[in-house]
Amino acid sequence: MDKIRKIIRFVKRLFPKTPKMKFIYAWYYKHGKINEKQALFESFHGKDVSDSSLAILQEFLKMPESKDFKIYFATNDKKRDQKFIDSIGLKVELVDIADFKYVKVLATSKYLINNSSFPAYFIRRDEQVYLQTWHGTPLKTLGKRMRFGIESMYNVQHNFLHANYIMFPNEFTRKVIMEDYNLEALYTGTVVMNGYPRNSIFMDHEKADHVTKKLGNEDYTTMAYMPTWRGQSNHDVNTSEYSREINQLLHYLDENLKDDQKLYVNFHPIVQKFVKLDNYEHIYPFPSGVDKYEFLNSVDALITDYSSVFFDYSITRKPIILYMYDYEEYMHDRGMYFDIKELPFRKIYDKEALRDCLVNETFREDSYENDMEYTEKYIQYDSIDAAKNMAELVFHGNMCDMPTIDYNFNKEKKRRVLHYPNVKTAQTIDTIAQIAKKDEDVVIFEKRFFNPELSSHLHDNYLDDFDYIFITRTLPRTYAEEVLKRKSAKIRKELHKREIKRCFADLPVYSKFETEYYHGEAGETFSFNKKKMINASMRVMEDHLEIKFEEGKKGQPKKLLFVNKKNQIIYTRNLTEKEWKDHCIKEYFDEFLSLEIADMNGRYQLMIELEDENGNKLPYFFVDRKEYAKRKEAMDELDKSSVYMTGIKKHDIIYQNTFEPADTSVIPYMNEVDGRFSVFMGDQAQLSVRNMRGQVLKFKIKGSKVHVKMKYKNKEAGIKNVILSYRSKVETIDYPFEYKVTRSGDHYIIDAQIDMSVLSLEELFWDVFAVTEKNGEEVRVSAYWSRWQRLKLLLMNYQCDVDKEHIIFPYSTITCKMAFTYRTRSKYDGFDVKIKELAAFGVYTLLLPYWKKKRVWLVFEKFCSMAQDNGYYFFKYCMEQLPKEKKQHIYYILDTDSADYDKMKQYGKHVIPFMSFSTYFIFTCC
Repeated sequence: MDKIRKIIRFVKRLFPKTPKMKFIYAWYYKHGKINEKQALFESFHGKDVSDSSLAILQEFLKMPESKDFKIYFATNDKKRDQKFIDSIGLKVELVDIADFKYVKVLATSKYLINNSSFPAYFIRRDEQVYLQTWHGTPLKTLGKRMRFGIESMYNVQHNFLHANYIMFPNEFTRKVIMEDYNLEALYTGTVVMNGYPRNSIFMDHEKADHVTKKLGNEDYTTMAYMPTWRGQSNHDVNTSEYSREINQLLHYLDENLKDDQKLYVNFHPIVQKFVKLDNYEHIYPFPSGVDKYEFLNSVDALITDYSSVFFDYSITRKPIILYMYDYEEYMHDRGMYFDIKELPFRKIYDKEALRDCLVNETFREDSYENDMEYTEKYIQYDSIDAAKNMAELVFHGNMCDMPTIDYNFNKEKKRRVLHYPNVKTAQTIDTIAQIAKKDEDVVIFEKRFFNPELSSHLHDNYLDDFDYIFITRTLPRTYAEEVLKRKSAKIRKELHKREIKRCFADLPVYSKFETEYYHGEAGETFSFNKKKMINASMRVMEDHLEIKFEEGKKGQPKKLLFVNKKNQIIYTRNLTEKEWKDHCIKEYFDEFLSLEIADMNGRYQLMIELEDENGNKLPYFFVDRKEYAKRKEAMDELDKSSVYMTGIKKHDIIYQNTFEPADTSVIPYMNEVDGRFSVFMGDQAQLSVRNMRGQVLKFKIKGSKVHVKMKYKNKEAGIKNVILSYRSKVETIDYPFEYKVTRSGDHYIIDAQIDMSVLSLEELFWDVFAVTEKNGEEVRVSAYWSRWQRLKLLLMNYQCDVDKEHIIFPYSTITCKMAFTYRTRSKYDGFDVKIKELAAFGVYTLLLPYWKKKRVWLVFEKFCSMAQDNGYYFFKYCMEQLPKEKKQHIYYILDTDSADYDKMKQYGKHVIPFMSFSTYFIFTCC
């Protein structure tokens, strides 16, 4: 079984969800030749052909040498974008970002221009020239300022680090991006100050007049309304409610606008579906035959809210109206770099004031043209030559007198890399913050371990305290490298070198990453690749624990540590001079318990801090291998592996997880892994009971009778009873088995049976116990299933017929104890259902590479018996509103006997009959 699991894990690594691209990319990265006459342009991950990438491309196509180039523009919809580039006469080839050709072009193009980011596996080759233009002056917080999403900066930060040139339109944006993506200390390229190339159109007055005439708007006052999308995603806003508000506003404005006024509106695509403009007299959609920014340049005023489009439009110096009817609510939910009220534009908060402003055209009185503070802060570098300047820079290396900042100085100092595994807790971040040195170290955090709680902890406590990057495990490597890396040190070395390049671009770092850490204060954590041990022995005295440890060359003893199972240091104390001189620790536990930081039934490992001759402090586990081996030898398979000793009694102890003082014990033991010294806080008698266990030897069901054979450790008190016990906190119901006990060496063999049909059973769970005694008290001991028996429970259809209406069947609890479930019989209790279940799992295993790539949504209500509630309306909305590719794997599970089944037939294969083969298969795919 272990070999099969290893093979499955290996195949998953080789064919994960989105893998092939990075494997193919790696081949071209290693072997593909750079094409000096090839360029790749991309905007917004291929969502359209637009923005500064398009503007630079259009300028480059004016250069004579462009005729000799192979030029690609990335897209996620070739048909859509081919229609667009044909309409504007753009002579380039589209490349689909989902095709293997894309990674070839990405790896072999000499010139790369992007306004967003290339994939996380991308590594800029030394011969490549990469321009990163970004796509807007930031209003909402970015990068590490995103309190609940710092980790989402990973790929944007990665792309910035690889760019030869990062272009910023103003000092404000430069400061924000460089600081909030930790680029000031890590970036090694050149920052270029230049207006966004896409915005050059706003200085072209002739083009504005041309568009006005083309649309027949010479005699009209034209206004554009461009509200921002209210959601964090496409699914977290009440679209119908928001659309209703929009329609009410438009209806209200349309009734009041004059005949020589036109209001053009542009909404988010999700909202656009619900806003019908056909019946309005004065309101129109943005014209389809004109580029959005070309059209925007032609209108007389812009109405928006929290969209950074106003920064771009302000280049025209035309009126801007900020209609912020939900200002308080919006600002409460989002982090902003500044209060939007500070901007020199007209602010309006209700529709009546908006109506008056538009109808009377009082916005024409507004002017911010002489606001030099705004100009210098946000639009100082905008010019009609912005696109041309960037084309000159990328393809000719001509700076065109643009202000630049060379960050090459970051190459002067080599950095230490701290890449600690499993950074999943706030305590680990606390520890790292104590170790990492600003401007000397770089910490690698892995995105997969972060969540809102961890992100906010880093944000609130250590935002600027040290330098860090976020990564995902997307190192590009060839299939051959993936297969051979475990056996080839040379390949592993090459892959590590490539990972350094992927993570840090040209920043000099030490090739050996620091993967172990320890600081040694209470509340912190630590991690080591290999556990450090020191030989010791422990002896329980009447009121304390005595630990003698070896003298050696490992270092000077400093501290005693109490560590929980998460490697978090709970408590420390300095050793006394006598303790470290005698190499003998006497621990009374009084100070530890007085702090009320321990948990009742808590377990803590005991460790010692040693300081070596270089001043390095390291924690060591105490172990007594000989004593542990001797005690283990006296155990059998029914003994738990930990070796417990006599407890040290303590009185009136208040634990962290209890309310009242309790008499308890500190019980030293050697743990089950390798005999490390530990202590258990709790009751010794209860601990003894918890360590008693039995084993299921045989199990058989015939009709209504259950026959079970079990083995228990020979106890002095013997076996008093075998019972079936109802699992309930409010009532006690026990039924005895008929049983006989025989002895076999040091064990009792119990042969027990019970007729379920004569019992008065309650739903739902029943446990089986052998009853014995311990210290004069009744003790109930469970029996455990073996791995083979648990597999049989999964594969076979074990069930006992209690009566015509009820069944009871065995199952394994999460801790592998034998238990039963009693419930009403259903039509799905036959072996045919088990066959469907197993067949579905088998088919899923075969089709795993395909289905692991899919996002599957399952919807059902009230045990799959109806389609009437919120789940149904969610499903209905998805089927009717989502595009085909997004609703492809959304399914509704419904019983064919349901009264609602006929109305659901219209959705075809998206409705799956309850308990069919498809039900099991799709459930497995989720």
